[in-house]
Amino acid sequence: MNVVATMIRAAALPLVAATANPAAAPLPAAAIMSLVAATTSPAAAIMIRAAATTIRAAATMSLAAATMSLAAATTSLAAATTSLAAATMIRAAATMIRAAAIMSLAAATMIRAAAATMSHAAATMIRAAVLPLAARHVDLAATIPSGLPSTRTAASSTSGVTRAATTTSAANGHL
Repeated sequence: MNVVATMIRAAALPLVAATANPAAAPLPAAAIMSLVAATTSPAAAIMIRAAATTIRAAATMSLAAATMSLAAATTSLAAATTSLAAATMIRAAATMIRAAAIMSLAAATMIRAAAATMSHAAATMIRAAVLPLAARHVDLAATIPSGLPSTRTAASSTSGVTRAATTTSAANGHL
């Protein structure tokens, strides 16, 4: 600032001298321009400093914006990765549910097949055990004298199982 003040005083001295001595030569244009430049230089320097401060603030804001943009891109990438992982997990869960349904259907089919096979085997075993008894009762009926009440054998089928029942008249009371 001292240099600027010195420049202003140096430019102002010819003006002061010309004003004090009107007979002197007119003030040269260079002296007037020098005075104007010396007067406006401090304001220009202040404006240059303000512009530099504004530029620095703009650069700082631009850097902050770039940092925020990078953070947003990172967050977006993380969200996309999480979404992809969630979609993969959902597909895996759906596959597991389908596999469980297929296994459940297979188990139900096996249970039905086993029940049918076991029921058929049980019926066959019961028939095999009952038929000799029924045949024996039929043989006994053939030995009863013709004058006595007859014994009859009735066979009924229930759920694939043959059951033989022997009935006798109430008057006889025995086979």
